[in-house]
Amino acid sequence: MARSRLTPDQRRDQILDLGMEAFSALPFDQVAMEDIATHAGISRALIYHYFPSKKELFAALWAREHEQLAHNVHFMAGHTVRSQVRAALVAHYTFYEHNMTLMMIANRSAIAVDPAVRSPITFELNRLRDHTLDALDLAGSSRDLVSVALSGWLALVREVALEWLELHTFSRDAAVDLCMTALDALVSPHADLDRLPGGLPGPAAAL
Repeated sequence: MARSRLTPDQRRDQILDLGMEAFSALPFDQVAMEDIATHAGISRALIYHYFPSKKELFAALWAREHEQLAHNVHFMAGHTVRSQVRAALVAHYTFYEHNMTLMMIANRSAIAVDPAVRSPITFELNRLRDHTLDALDLAGSSRDLVSVALSGWLALVREVALEWLELHTFSRDAAVDLCMTALDALVSPHADLDRLPGGLPGPAAAL
């Protein structure tokens, strides 16, 4: 009876919610699909109908969490590129801290090499790169050069996040400051991070 009251989309969301609870509390190897099925009040066969493996369940819920992160990161008029990149970094690092167990599974576990598991964070960081390039209003070889610089920088952003989460011996702001210092070193020689999106000069340039 309980099973018939849920549509397929509702059942899928229920399984993802329960998976989120399980993966947030336990290492990947200790999460059992059978336990999630029991909590959902469904058979093991039905949970495998929605998610053929535990890895695919994790990848789906990790992607769903990143969809919410994407809604929270926007570049807006009236703020310099530098300030908006910093705000985006704070949003990403806050998200990583809130989902620390999932972040470690996606980057430090046996399934971390799987493209489906790695793709949500890679996609979201690449989206940040593209937003930054668009805000800098670069074209041609200048855009290509800064794009390469930003791709290298985002690899650093990812690694700093993981080290910060593992060590917890320095603050989130210190981690963000470190990344912004690296951004200045890589990008500032080639683009004006203090400009406003849309071609307007930033406050410092207007003085």
